[in-house]
Amino acid sequence: MRQRIVVAVALTLVALGLGVAPAGAALNPSSLPRGTDSAVPYLSGRTLHVGNASYTLPDQSQAGAYRVGYSLVGLDGRGRWLVSAAMDLVAQPEEYYYTYGARARLFVLGSSGATMIYDERNDYGQLPEFRLNRTRSRVVLAYHQTDDDSFADTDVRVIDLDGHVVAQVRRLNQMLSVLDASGRRIMLGGGVPARVWTPGGTTRWITRKETSFADLHTGTLAVRATQHRWAMSTLAHPKRLRWKAWFQPVRVSPNGKRVVGVATTRNGRLTSTVQVRRLANGRVTNSYAFSSGGVDARTLAWQGSTAVVFQAGLVGSSASVLVRCVTGGRCVRASDPAPRTNDVYSLGDPLTFAFEPDSRIF
Repeated sequence: MRQRIVVAVALTLVALGLGVAPAGAALNPSSLPRGTDSAVPYLSGRTLHVGNASYTLPDQSQAGAYRVGYSLVGLDGRGRWLVSAAMDLVAQPEEYYYTYGARARLFVLGSSGATMIYDERNDYGQLPEFRLNRTRSRVVLAYHQTDDDSFADTDVRVIDLDGHVVAQVRRLNQMLSVLDASGRRIMLGGGVPARVWTPGGTTRWITRKETSFADLHTGTLAVRATQHRWAMSTLAHPKRLRWKAWFQPVRVSPNGKRVVGVATTRNGRLTSTVQVRRLANGRVTNSYAFSSGGVDARTLAWQGSTAVVFQAGLVGSSASVLVRCVTGGRCVRASDPAPRTNDVYSLGDPLTFAFEPDSRIF
């Protein structure tokens, strides 16, 4: 059987190069002083941590038949924590040459246990991605699909809080990720040109440039610029570049004034430096350089508007910890060392935070 092509739409993290403030010696995350636990809920493997409480999702690997990636989707409008399981068959019979058997499952997880509210198998699907919208009333599911013959597209579905599909668009001819979602607008992009989909309606292009980031709360959009840089523009006027630098933004602060991301070298290679910049002009306000395995930018989140939290250290090792850095202050460890996974078939190595309205409720 031909080897399956795994297409991962992930964050490409590139640093903004507008006069970076000088940083001190690189920090070793495992040597940082221990601070209080993170106030931002997060998922480690299959275990959800909310303050002093923790809840564990049952193993979804079905005795090793599936590899599983677990993610925290967010707190829905009913006050329930949603956790997803993106499942992929480990091995398939020869007669199912093009059948990949990806499954998308969505759970409510809390003190009363886990309840599955959505379950879909997609034989041509790659690992699916869930995203809670900003009103916390819908969950958006994106399925990347391929048939191993250079065919690639994306199906997007909108799911209500009871697990029913209420809108969908099929076969968008790019490998798209959900960058942000509100009640009536879903921003799609991620390494490709961006478009907006109105559920129940059509899609339209926002820009033909490669995109990496969009924030509906502030109306901002990051597009590819020259010399391996990213430029910050707006959804209303994507051709008007407000600033550009060697940096890829990840999340805007709850007050809409700052953006956190990770710096790269001038040829676009990842660094282990977390930067906080002013959203309006790109000026660096804080820079935190790390050693010993670097920073997993997929985990960057805000704790209020004055601190950022993220996973640092070599993911999958005992040196990997959750770090909290106060803007204008020091960094501390905000967790004990993270275990690799809760089960041997998990793909959920990084800690995950909810990619929804950030920490506005915390």
